[in-house]
Amino acid sequence: MVRNQVALLCTALLLWSSSASANGACQVAAAPPQGVKEQFTQIPAGSVVEVKLADKHKIRGRLGSITDSGFDLQFTKAGKIVTDTLAFDNVRSVR
Repeated sequence: MVRNQVALLCTALLLWSSSASANGACQVAAAPPQGVKEQFTQIPAGSVVEVKLADKHKIRGRLGSITDSGFDLQFTKAGKIVTDTLAFDNVRSVR
């Protein structure tokens, strides 16, 4: 009898603590997702980045200067080093 009551009490406490922690996590304000431009402004120039474009291509290279409309990316293409200016509109994500 006492064993059953203790088991019920433990179960109730576990359920209560898990629901309390879940509610606490929901109350924390999540940071709004950043746009691609804001992500690029936080990356130092000269860093190696991997850019996923809107057409699902990936380009890995060094980040150059950043403007209001895009950024410069230095990468290798056909064995040569190329610097290309990419628009933020064409970028899906950056890593």
